[in-house]
Amino acid sequence: MTRGDTHPTVGSRRATKDQTHVDTGIQRYLEAVSGVTALTRSSAERVVRQLVRQGEVASDQVGDTVQDLLDRSRRNREELGMLVTAEVQRVVRSMGLATSDEVLALRKQVADLKRELAQVSRDHDGQQQEGA
Repeated sequence: MTRGDTHPTVGSRRATKDQTHVDTGIQRYLEAVSGVTALTRSSAERVVRQLVRQGEVASDQVGDTVQDLLDRSRRNREELGMLVTAEVQRVVRSMGLATSDEVLALRKQVADLKRELAQVSRDHDGQQQEGA
C-alpha cells in the first residue's frame, strides 16, 4: 500500500472496497467448509446471508446453500479427522510406540501369566503339603 491508500493492492491495481468485501465473504465461506471447526447452523446462515448481500448466492437458494455448507463442513471435518488419525498412527509406528491394541494384548498376556503362575504355585504348595 502506498501512503493514503485505504485498500490493499492486488498486483499493480488497487482492490476496490467491493472486491475486498466479496473476498471476505468468500474467505468466510472457505473457512466454514474447511472442517477445522464445527459449523453451527447459525454460523452457516450468517455466512450465506453475507454471500447473498454480495450477490454471490441467490436469495431463493439460501436454505439449500446453508445445508450444502453444513454438509460440506461436516464431510471435510470427518476427512480431516481421518487424515490426522492416519498421520498420528504413522508417526507412532515410526517411533516404535505400542498402539492401544498392542497394550491391551500385552495386558491380557500378563493377566493370563499371573493366573498360570498362581495355579502352578497352588499346585506346588499342594504337592509340598502331601509330601510332608
